[in-house]
Amino acid sequence: MSRPGKYIVIEGPEGVGKTTQIAELGRRLAAANLPYRLLREPDSQSDLTARAIRQLTQDPRYPMNTRTEVLLYNAARSQSLQVIKQSIEQGIICVVDRNYLTTLAVQYYGRGDVTDYNTMNSIISFAVGGIEPDLCIVLDASAQTLKERTTARHHGERFDNLDIEMLERIRAGYLWEAKQRGLPVVFATEEPYMVADKIWKLVAETLAERGSKSLSASSQPTSVAEIINKAPIKTEPKVQAAAEEVTKELLIKNEDGSYSLTNEGKEYLDKVVTNSTGDVYVFNSELTPITIAAAMARLSRRGDDMRITILDEFAGKEGQDEKLLQRVITAYGDDSVQQLSGIHFVIENASNLLTKKLEWGRLAAYLEQSTRYIYYDKKDSQGHYKYYVPEHLKPSIKKQYKAQMDQIFDNYSYMVRALTDYVRNKSKAPKSERDIAWNGATRAQACDAIRPVLPVATKSTVGIFASGQALESLIYHLLSDGLAESRLTGEQLLKEARKVMPMFLERADKPERGGAFVAYRASNEVNVKKLADKFLSDSYAADEEAVTLVDYYPKNELDLVADMLYSSSSLSLRQIKDELASLSY
Repeated sequence: MSRPGKYIVIEGPEGVGKTTQIAELGRRLAAANLPYRLLREPDSQSDLTARAIRQLTQDPRYPMNTRTEVLLYNAARSQSLQVIKQSIEQGIICVVDRNYLTTLAVQYYGRGDVTDYNTMNSIISFAVGGIEPDLCIVLDASAQTLKERTTARHHGERFDNLDIEMLERIRAGYLWEAKQRGLPVVFATEEPYMVADKIWKLVAETLAERGSKSLSASSQPTSVAEIINKAPIKTEPKVQAAAEEVTKELLIKNEDGSYSLTNEGKEYLDKVVTNSTGDVYVFNSELTPITIAAAMARLSRRGDDMRITILDEFAGKEGQDEKLLQRVITAYGDDSVQQLSGIHFVIENASNLLTKKLEWGRLAAYLEQSTRYIYYDKKDSQGHYKYYVPEHLKPSIKKQYKAQMDQIFDNYSYMVRALTDYVRNKSKAPKSERDIAWNGATRAQACDAIRPVLPVATKSTVGIFASGQALESLIYHLLSDGLAESRLTGEQLLKEARKVMPMFLERADKPERGGAFVAYRASNEVNVKKLADKFLSDSYAADEEAVTLVDYYPKNELDLVADMLYSSSSLSLRQIKDELASLSY
């Protein structure tokens, strides 16, 4: 059973160095192979509501009294703590910038215009709902140091321009609350690495503790060494032992921490990459695409030659690569890893309209049955032409629709066959050269000329190769589309793709990830449609030309010259344009 995560908070006044220390703590957790997320409370990156509230409270353009601030901050806090709770339940260590101590330190101690301490704590308690940090570290520095640091930043947020007296009251508030609650205080004016060492010691002790203050816990390691030195992926003892033996045969670890290949290690690499010693190499089919993607996922968190990483972490450990990818994508939230592997998939019987939506983003590789090379007048086993019939049409409309479509396809069939015969009869190619290639070329001429007759309801097959990231984006766009065919295809695609690469699509329908994106796009489309209905006339202009050129670029080929010269010149784009303006044609 996987161990639960931890909720760790780094607190302290503005300018004390929280951002620096949180980033360093994240680096150390990554080096220890522990799943973690860096969050800011109360505006967790995964909660749109919390983020929107924080933007309001931080914008100096919106003046508000202290009571309003307290209520808004705690409304956002209630939202973002749910995201933190879910992450902890998944075994993730959440390192969070701030918690409710900031509300007390700034609004109660700093401002002082809300004097009811008990009521403020009741509001906080209601928002927190029992989700308390496993560790809350308060960073401290003198008010003068805080003032110098915040003045140098010039962020322009509501709390970045506080006077020295107020900073002193805020600092005192943090220290008093820390004393009352028994929280560790780290003085943060030493060298950053020294401060980081003190924080890491406190974090390591917390990670070694069993259970969690905020959530029910599964079994925990019994020592700091166990949690720091082992990856969070559990492996059967026999499998783990066998994998360690394989690694020993392939690598030798030197005293300075570097690695050397054994002969067995070089032989293994010669099988899986095209070049085991040079700087450029390609993976071959010996490793699965998932293993390759998992190995590449380690690039951002390990400084070795990646071939060393392969030998150390993947050789002899078949079956663990998918677990690593799942952790990197879901726990770390590293979307870029989704670019490292992809799948081929096919969508049959897609209308031409759906085809355009499938290829909308141009983020993948596409192939489709071409109206340029294939006759589209063949009927299916039920005697129907290849066109899409919307299910929502009334029976009388559907009957009329089918009749019109059948007429269009009948016309197409007659025209494309007649034109094929015409092209072939007019061909000057000798009969000896009229082979399969000639038949295909003459058919293509006819198909290419007649295909504008085909309606957007024409169905074809689309083949796509997409990375996990592109696939997720495509699914989002399909699910949020106004076209029923698109939404159905999105649902089917998510279901089928999860059978092959579930780790890339784990968040695709979670409310805070895919659900939020789909809802955002869908509501945008509805709102824009309302505006169009309100302000634009709903009639077709029959007297308009069938095709109208509305704009074009460049209007003069010389408009491109400045941009062509820019990367080869030391001048700014404006200066280049000025100099070109003085030249003759």
